[in-house]
Amino acid sequence: PGDPGDPEVTGITLSSQRVWPGDLYVALPGARAHGMDYVEQARKAGSVAVLTDPAGAERGRAELVTDDPRAVLGRLAARIYDHPARTMRMIGVTGTQGKTTTTRLAEGGLERSG
Repeated sequence: PGDPGDPEVTGITLSSQRVWPGDLYVALPGARAHGMDYVEQARKAGSVAVLTDPAGAERGRAELVTDDPRAVLGRLAARIYDHPARTMRMIGVTGTQGKTTTTRLAEGGLERSG
């Protein structure tokens, strides 16, 4: 809750179809279309800002423009979602055989243990 001209970003999405009010919509170039082709749909759904590349900025209004939006996505998401990786624990399973079985057994045990 601050300056209405500087809205709070509460989420981030790459899909104009999955925008929630308060989201930053990231409009990336694709194989067949550019995400900026869908920016109005994102704004109508509640996007408060748009991040894109220079080619996208030529197609419409964007609040944030960078040469390589993909390069900043991870850091932006971490900041917006309060760095969730800092409290996550990760387990890796490697090998030639049995990975699926091992991960399913581990998942079941971890879920049951809370």
